[in-house]
Amino acid sequence: MHGSPANAAVLVHCTAGKDRTGVAIALLLDAVGADRSAVIVDYASSEANLAGAWADGMFAMIAMLGVPRAPALEELVAGTPAAAIIEALTWVDREHGGAAGYLRSGGLTVEELAALRARLTG
Repeated sequence: MHGSPANAAVLVHCTAGKDRTGVAIALLLDAVGADRSAVIVDYASSEANLAGAWADGMFAMIAMLGVPRAPALEELVAGTPAAAIIEALTWVDREHGGAAGYLRSGGLTVEELAALRARLTG
């Protein structure tokens, strides 16, 4: 964050946009004080974007490996259940006192957290 122009953007992505990206964005939003229920809804809404061609391609690739399709596999590959992010955030609360504490434990400074909060909350 240091030395970045005020209008700079950051792109966060992964293959599906739900695991690394979804959890990272949920942590960032929670750390800056976004409404927890809105964070959960945002994470869960990603599932709709995974349906269709992307999910079909992933399931075809998995089938080629000889793995049978099952509900648990479908959720793992293309699901973003609210319960998953609730459990993750609950763990972060319990172990680190919240997302801000978790990010601080990974090296985010107080100043960087303040800058992130200002940037995301205006």
